Amino acid sequence: MEKGLVCSKNNFYTLLRNSVYCGKIFIPAYKDEDDIHVIGKHEPIITESLFYEVQDILNGRKRKLRLKNTRKNELPLRGFLECPQCGGTLTGSASKGNGGLYYYYHCMKGCKERAKADIVNGRFINALATISANESVIDTYYEIMDDMFRSNSQFKVNALRKIHDDIGKNKERLNNAMKLRLDGEIDAQEYRGIKQEYEPALERLERQKLQISLMDADYKKYLDYDFVMLKSLHKGYEKADTEEKQQIISVIFPEKLVFENNAFRTKKINGVIETICRKIEDNGTNRKGLALKFQRQSHKVSPNDQISNQIYDDLRDLYVLKGIIKI
Repeated sequence: MEKGLVCSKNNFYTLLRNSVYCGKIFIPAYKDEDDIHVIGKHEPIITESLFYEVQDILNGRKRKLRLKNTRKNELPLRGFLECPQCGGTLTGSASKGNGGLYYYYHCMKGCKERAKADIVNGRFINALATISANESVIDTYYEIMDDMFRSNSQFKVNALRKIHDDIGKNKERLNNAMKLRLDGEIDAQEYRGIKQEYEPALERLERQKLQISLMDADYKKYLDYDFVMLKSLHKGYEKADTEEKQQIISVIFPEKLVFENNAFRTKKINGVIETICRKIEDNGTNRKGLALKFQRQSHKVSPNDQISNQIYDDLRDLYVLKGIIKI
């Protein structure tokens, strides 16, 4: 049997950092010159956007999926719950009773917080079902966001123009600094400080330019999957195994959940789902009470809004679930 690539964790980490795969070559620092990336003549094997997305994850700038190492099917929310009393993380375990094993979520810090797992799990499914049940709200926001993407062309033009101007200004500043260095008006240390300030800024601007340029490329497939998937979100969750359940939780809830008074609350939720939940609350269409409360985030979606990078990222995050929840 042939073996695949054998390498250490450190070597694998180095591979992920290697820009040669996206068509760029790293030139190390030499004397007074700092290191720099240049475009190579070879054919890249991954896109530049994918390379930078991986760098975001490695640098901690992008939320990672918080998958918890638990094999207990009875405790899918273990590690995702916050104690309402002390703010610690709830774990979970089984207690023996007359009828067998009974599972509970309880605080890791030793306070008295304790909740029956079957009740918590059931209410969580009810919260997801509340979202799925409001198909008219889901359909309405599909149409709104589809229209927003279609009319987003002028926003893209303006955003790209601004980024192009900012890139030009930063390049001009670097060129001026180089001239000052060549003329001896600033020393090597001052020049190095200027490069260390403006080269990362240029890299960020180039990435923003790439992201905005690709913004509309995949939006339709994201919308078509996400908004159909949301109509059966609770069913997809129930059919998933424990690891898949935890992946679904991670995508929808970037922050921990608090279970109190028979309902959940959280500081942050996927923006697309937040918009739907907000509409359900405002319309009063959920007569039994929404089993999920959240702090309202700053971005709202209305027919007059422009598509923000955050909304686009939220759509893309939900699309990750395509391998788990089939439509």
